[in-house]
Amino acid sequence: MAKKCDWCHASSSEMQVKEVTFKSSTEQITICCQECEDRLVTFGKYAESHVWHFFAGLLLLPAIGGVLAVWRESIDNGALGYLVMGVGMGAAIIKYPFVTPQTVQMMGMKKGILLGRMIGGLLVLAGIGLFVFCNWFM
Repeated sequence: MAKKCDWCHASSSEMQVKEVTFKSSTEQITICCQECEDRLVTFGKYAESHVWHFFAGLLLLPAIGGVLAVWRESIDNGALGYLVMGVGMGAAIIKYPFVTPQTVQMMGMKKGILLGRMIGGLLVLAGIGLFVFCNWFM
Protein backbone atom coordinates (compact mmCIF):
# COMPACT_ATOMS: atom_id res chain seq x y z
CA MET A 1 0.00 0.00 0.00
CA ALA A 2 1.40 3.38 -1.02
CA LYS A 3 2.01 5.96 1.66
CA LYS A 4 -0.29 8.96 1.64
CA CYS A 5 0.05 12.45 3.05
CA ASP A 6 -1.32 12.79 6.58
CA TRP A 7 -2.86 16.19 5.76
CA CYS A 8 -4.31 16.01 2.22
CA HIS A 9 -4.23 12.20 1.77
CA ALA A 10 -2.63 12.52 -1.68
CA SER A 11 -0.18 9.99 -3.08
CA SER A 12 3.11 11.35 -4.30
CA SER A 13 6.47 10.00 -5.34
CA GLU A 14 8.17 12.55 -3.09
CA MET A 15 6.67 11.58 0.29
CA GLN A 16 8.70 12.54 3.33
CA VAL A 17 8.48 11.06 6.79
CA LYS A 18 9.45 13.57 9.47
CA GLU A 19 9.43 13.64 13.25
CA VAL A 20 7.60 16.54 14.83
CA THR A 21 7.90 17.33 18.52
CA PHE A 22 4.88 18.65 20.37
CA LYS A 23 4.59 19.42 24.11
CA SER A 24 3.65 15.91 25.14
CA SER A 25 5.01 13.65 22.42
CA THR A 26 7.02 13.18 19.27
CA GLU A 27 5.02 12.09 16.24
CA GLN A 28 6.06 10.76 12.86
CA ILE A 29 4.19 12.44 10.04
CA THR A 30 4.07 11.62 6.34
CA ILE A 31 3.79 14.68 4.16
CA CYS A 32 3.90 15.49 0.47
CA CYS A 33 4.96 19.16 0.60
CA GLN A 34 5.97 21.96 2.95
CA GLU A 35 2.48 23.51 2.94
CA CYS A 36 0.93 20.24 4.20
CA GLU A 37 3.58 19.99 6.90
CA ASP A 38 2.92 23.55 8.07
CA ARG A 39 -0.84 23.00 8.21
CA LEU A 40 -0.50 19.65 9.99
CA VAL A 41 1.90 21.02 12.60
CA THR A 42 -0.27 24.12 13.13
CA PHE A 43 -3.39 22.00 13.66
CA GLY A 44 -1.47 19.59 15.93
CA LYS A 45 -0.38 22.46 18.16
CA TYR A 46 -3.92 23.88 18.15
CA ALA A 47 -5.34 20.49 19.14
CA GLU A 48 -2.77 20.02 21.87
CA SER A 49 -3.46 23.42 23.41
CA HIS A 50 -7.29 23.13 23.25
CA VAL A 51 -7.94 19.51 24.18
CA TRP A 52 -9.32 20.45 27.61
CA HIS A 53 -11.80 22.87 26.04
CA PHE A 54 -12.98 20.01 23.84
CA PHE A 55 -13.48 17.66 26.80
CA ALA A 56 -15.20 20.37 28.85
CA GLY A 57 -17.63 20.97 26.00
CA LEU A 58 -18.36 17.27 25.65
CA LEU A 59 -18.74 16.58 29.37
CA LEU A 60 -20.10 19.73 31.01
CA LEU A 61 -22.70 20.77 28.45
CA PRO A 62 -24.55 17.42 28.49
CA ALA A 63 -24.49 17.50 32.30
CA ILE A 64 -25.93 21.03 32.35
CA GLY A 65 -28.48 20.04 29.71
CA GLY A 66 -29.49 16.97 31.71
CA VAL A 67 -30.05 19.04 34.84
CA LEU A 68 -32.10 21.55 32.83
CA ALA A 69 -34.14 18.75 31.23
CA VAL A 70 -35.04 17.26 34.61
CA TRP A 71 -35.66 20.64 36.23
CA ARG A 72 -37.88 21.90 33.40
CA GLU A 73 -39.70 18.62 32.72
CA SER A 74 -43.06 20.00 33.86
CA ILE A 75 -42.59 23.33 32.03
CA ASP A 76 -41.47 22.36 28.52
CA ASN A 77 -40.94 18.58 28.62
CA GLY A 78 -37.19 19.14 29.08
CA ALA A 79 -36.86 20.83 25.68
CA LEU A 80 -34.42 23.50 26.86
CA GLY A 81 -32.14 20.81 28.26
CA TYR A 82 -32.12 18.93 24.95
CA LEU A 83 -31.35 22.16 23.13
CA VAL A 84 -28.40 22.90 25.43
CA MET A 85 -27.10 19.33 25.05
CA GLY A 86 -27.36 19.13 21.27
CA VAL A 87 -26.30 22.64 20.36
CA GLY A 88 -23.56 22.76 23.02
CA MET A 89 -21.96 19.46 22.07
CA GLY A 90 -22.35 20.24 18.36
CA ALA A 91 -20.72 23.65 18.78
CA ALA A 92 -17.84 22.09 20.72
CA ILE A 93 -17.25 19.56 17.95
CA ILE A 94 -17.51 22.23 15.23
CA LYS A 95 -15.01 24.46 17.08
CA TYR A 96 -12.65 21.60 18.00
CA PRO A 97 -12.98 18.93 15.26
CA PHE A 98 -10.36 16.53 16.61
CA VAL A 99 -10.22 13.17 14.87
CA THR A 100 -8.60 9.84 15.72
CA PRO A 101 -5.36 8.56 14.16
CA GLN A 102 -7.40 5.87 12.39
CA THR A 103 -9.47 8.58 10.70
CA VAL A 104 -6.28 10.36 9.62
CA GLN A 105 -4.99 7.11 8.08
CA MET A 106 -8.28 6.47 6.33
CA MET A 107 -9.02 9.93 4.88
CA GLY A 108 -6.35 12.42 5.93
CA MET A 109 -6.53 15.21 8.49
CA LYS A 110 -8.12 17.76 6.14
CA LYS A 111 -11.10 15.55 5.29
CA GLY A 112 -11.28 14.29 8.88
CA ILE A 113 -11.72 17.85 10.13
CA LEU A 114 -14.50 18.36 7.59
CA LEU A 115 -16.18 15.12 8.71
CA GLY A 116 -15.94 16.18 12.36
CA ARG A 117 -17.54 19.53 11.58
CA MET A 118 -20.34 17.83 9.65
CA ILE A 119 -21.04 15.55 12.63
CA GLY A 120 -21.07 18.61 14.90
CA GLY A 121 -23.58 20.27 12.58
CA LEU A 122 -25.78 17.17 12.74
CA LEU A 123 -25.67 17.33 16.55
CA VAL A 124 -26.75 20.97 16.46
CA LEU A 125 -29.65 20.06 14.16
CA ALA A 126 -30.60 17.14 16.43
CA GLY A 127 -30.67 19.45 19.46
CA ILE A 128 -32.85 21.97 17.63
CA GLY A 129 -35.08 19.15 16.37
CA LEU A 130 -35.58 17.75 19.87
CA PHE A 131 -36.34 21.24 21.18
CA VAL A 132 -39.00 21.76 18.51
CA PHE A 133 -40.45 18.27 18.97
CA CYS A 134 -40.71 18.55 22.76
CA ASN A 135 -42.24 22.05 22.61
CA TRP A 136 -44.81 21.57 19.88
CA PHE A 137 -45.60 17.88 19.61
CA MET A 138 -45.68 16.65 23.20
